[in-house]
Amino acid sequence: MAGWGGRLETLQLIASATGLGVLAGVRLYLTVLCLGLAVRFEWLQLGESFSQLQVLGNWWVIGFASVAVLLEFFADKIPWLDSAWDSVHTFIRPVGAALLSVAAFDSIDPGMRTILVLLTGGAALGSHSAKAATRVAVNHSPEPFSNVAMSLAGDVAVPVSLWLLMEHPLVVGGAALAFLLAMLMVAPLVYRMLRVNLIAIRSCLGVWFGSGEAPTDAPISLADLQTQAAVELPEPYARKLREKYGHAEGFALYGVFRRGAGKLRNRVGYLCVLPDRFVLMARRPWGMALQELPHETVGDLRFEERFLMDGLRVRQGEGELSMDLFKEPSGGGKRLASAWTLAKATA
Repeated sequence: MAGWGGRLETLQLIASATGLGVLAGVRLYLTVLCLGLAVRFEWLQLGESFSQLQVLGNWWVIGFASVAVLLEFFADKIPWLDSAWDSVHTFIRPVGAALLSVAAFDSIDPGMRTILVLLTGGAALGSHSAKAATRVAVNHSPEPFSNVAMSLAGDVAVPVSLWLLMEHPLVVGGAALAFLLAMLMVAPLVYRMLRVNLIAIRSCLGVWFGSGEAPTDAPISLADLQTQAAVELPEPYARKLREKYGHAEGFALYGVFRRGAGKLRNRVGYLCVLPDRFVLMARRPWGMALQELPHETVGDLRFEERFLMDGLRVRQGEGELSMDLFKEPSGGGKRLASAWTLAKATA
């Protein structure tokens, strides 16, 4: 019986570590604040395994966590700003979760404590990655309500889940483990979304803090545009253009293909402007993939300036191709839309 009791206690510790990590990966500051308030006002009776969490009841800890929660509350509800906030916290949340675990399991065997700290940090990294990727996907929707709804759901879920974690650790731990296993199945998609987010942040910082001249709004012809590079094509892309079309230089935009891109949808790639067509290019696991848009099939071409990534919409008959553009100093998307409008007006 004693052996079964020991195994049950071990399972509860593993479940607690997993659940704590998942919650911290979603809302680190809210997790700290809720635990701190619960300890301070004795809303939760901490068991022996969690006795070291008493430090979270310190008013300085509660005060700092309150300010951080307030900042996160608003940042997490503004499209694209929430993704920037998640990017900054890619390392903060897992490390913070691991530190919480160090305090939570301070009184147990050092070997077991090390395992639980690693498990908590890993669970936090997993839940943070899933949250960040999901928010990137939601940010591409045309309305802001789904974004706010998901954020509010996270605000409510953390305190409720923390209470359940203290009262029923196996239930919350099991749910957290199921969540992490499900995330492993969609890990490639999560990786692609996070990669897009990191490139977008880096591109924005390059534009905001760069020293180049601001792009001109003067009209430009489509022929002249094709002689001006917006971004430099990597050699594999330039080689493919050279082999198939006889062009290796020219105007290109860098971004993520969205609706209407067929097999290239949700892939990072380049839109290249050739004299008679647009060429969409992106890498796939088995090689380079291309899609052509002859100029005569393209109607309206619109540029949309946004916070983190700009938008380009290309209308073809009844259909539409959309592309999220990484920001670059020359304002290539805006120049392309201007040149296309001028070309249509003078045709």
